[in-house]
Amino acid sequence: MRLIINADDFGLSNGQNYGIIDCFKNGVVTAATILTTGNAFQHACQLANNNPSLDIGVHLSLDIGKPLTEKSKIPSLLGDDNEFNRYNLNTNSINVCPKEVYIEWRNQIEAAYSMGLSPTHIVSHHHIHMMINIFPIYLQLAKEFQLAIRFHPRTWTQAQIEYTLPFMKGLKYADYFLNSFYGKTISPDFFSSVSFKQNHSYEMMCHPAYLDQWILNNSSYIYERAVEVDTLQSSKTKKVLNERNIDLITFREL
Repeated sequence: MRLIINADDFGLSNGQNYGIIDCFKNGVVTAATILTTGNAFQHACQLANNNPSLDIGVHLSLDIGKPLTEKSKIPSLLGDDNEFNRYNLNTNSINVCPKEVYIEWRNQIEAAYSMGLSPTHIVSHHHIHMMINIFPIYLQLAKEFQLAIRFHPRTWTQAQIEYTLPFMKGLKYADYFLNSFYGKTISPDFFSSVSFKQNHSYEMMCHPAYLDQWILNNSSYIYERAVEVDTLQSSKTKKVLNERNIDLITFREL
């Protein structure tokens, strides 16, 4: 089995950034997705450039951080305060103009390149790229920049999945995506409990962070981030992965 352990929210805050870097240097994290709209984006870029073997992706956002495009070009994405709108994430589509999403997300990807990074993949905050009306834009950008993707069809029907698969041809993505390392499941035992299939690749999402004032004031997912830091650096976690012959890889190796 091959497993990418991908840390999201890189650039959210300094505490988030340091947590991810420590879990990469001393733990089992192999990749991170950088939030170019984030409060600590430049700090994350410094850390990424100082750790060039960390596989970097872009954590595309439509609902967190500072937009990178002026409001006149993306009016459907912003409120009167020039901040991103908030969406009902329990549906399969959101009320936005896809062309405006393309403009903002392209700016977010280009922001990573402008800081000297070489992204290998794109994902999104709250998996918003998996909204049916947004997913084609996501695929378009992945093809334009030759980036791997995260495929997590949420509540899609089987017919919707089968219709979409041909449009993903030529793009790299893990065979399976794990979003269950979250909340009460965070422990080394998680890696014992997953039923990995032989000869398949997996991507696992995580959010390790040291708690700082930004996270305490702005996030609803707080103390679990610190538990993730410990778990992802734990000797027991490393032992379980080794005993199960799980090969830790990056998106470059898909």
